[in-house]
Amino acid sequence: WKLKHRWIWEQEYGEIPIDNVIIFADGNKENFDIKNLLLVSRKELAVLNKNKLIKNNTELTKIRVNIAKVKKDKAKKINKKQVKKND
Repeated sequence: WKLKHRWIWEQEYGEIPIDNVIIFADGNKENFDIKNLLLVSRKELAVLNKNKLIKNNTELTKIRVNIAKVKKDKAKKINKKQVKKND
């Protein structure tokens, strides 16, 4: 048994990597169009949710996913610097 949006995405692109999820770009959980399904990491999803970046506009959500990726990478670099500083 598999969630429909995950099954549809996997038919097009293959297995979903561990620690990744599929989101509905337009926020409509009944829109299973492959263009509306986006693969994001759980960390990116956390950034999207925290900053309320998933809206009802597919194109804006795609842009906001890229923003989430940048924020995630920036946080990772800051954490690395802090670890080095504490060593």
